[in-house]
Amino acid sequence: MKARLIGDGRWPRRARSGAGLVVLVLLTACGPRPAGVTSSAPNPEAGYAEPPRVISAERISGEVIIEGKARPDSRVRLVTPEGQAFGGTAGADGAWAMPTSTAGGPQLYAVGEDLGGRVVRGEGAVLALPAGRPAALLRAGGGALALGAPSPSVQIGSVDYDASGWAFVSGLAAPGAAVQLQIDSEAPTDGKADSAGRYSFTLKPSDLGAGHHHLTVSSGASSATTDVAVSPAGPISDSPFQATREARDWRINWRTPGGGVQTSLILDP
Repeated sequence: MKARLIGDGRWPRRARSGAGLVVLVLLTACGPRPAGVTSSAPNPEAGYAEPPRVISAERISGEVIIEGKARPDSRVRLVTPEGQAFGGTAGADGAWAMPTSTAGGPQLYAVGEDLGGRVVRGEGAVLALPAGRPAALLRAGGGALALGAPSPSVQIGSVDYDASGWAFVSGLAAPGAAVQLQIDSEAPTDGKADSAGRYSFTLKPSDLGAGHHHLTVSSGASSATTDVAVSPAGPISDSPFQATREARDWRINWRTPGGGVQTSLILDP
C-alpha cells in the first residue's frame, strides 16, 4: 500500500523547547512490566486520551514512511533525541503517515500527539532503518515490533534482552494462530499470535543466556529459524542508542532512563 503524505510531514522543523526529552522518558528497562501496565501511559493532563499508535512502515524511494493511527485531525509529531521534530496532521479517520530520512543511518523517534499544547506520548520509540526491515518499534517491558510488509508465513522479527537476563522473542504469524518457540535443543514453548498476527514470548533469565543460540518458531506447516548471539551491550557513551549492522540483521543497544542498556536484535525478513 502506498503511503499517504499528510500535513507538512515532509519538511522538518525545529521542535519547541523540551521536545527532545520525549524520547528519554519513553525508554525503560527490558524486564517484564506488571500485567495491565503499559510502558507509556497516556498523559494524565490530557484527560487520559488514547495515545497515538505506530502500525506499519515501508521504504519508498530511499525514505521510510512511518504509518499509524491517532485522534482524527490531530497533530502528530516525530521527535529525535536531538529535538528535531517532524509534524503532520492525521486524517478524518485518524490515519497518519510521516516520511523519515535514513541517509545518515538508523534514526530514533518518539511519537507524540499534540492536543492543544499537551503532548500524549505513544508507546515506545520507532527506529527507522536504512536496510533490512524498514523500521521497528522499540518497546519497554516487551519485545520490539518489527515493522514492514505482512507475510503469509511465520517470521522471527526481533530478539530483546538486557543485563538482568529477561528476554523476548517476537514476530509475525497468521492472526490468532498457535505458535511454538524452540531454543537450541530445549523443549518447545507454546504461544499464540494476536488478532493482528503478532506473537511475543517472554523468556526468563535462564532461558536465553549469554552465547550463541539457535531459535525455531513454527506455526502449522510454516517455520522460521535464526541464530543469535547474546552478549552484554556495555556502555554506549552519551548517545541514546547505537546501531550496528551484523550480516543481515541490526543490533540496537539503547539507553534506559535508569542508566541501563537494552539490546534489540532486529532480524531481516
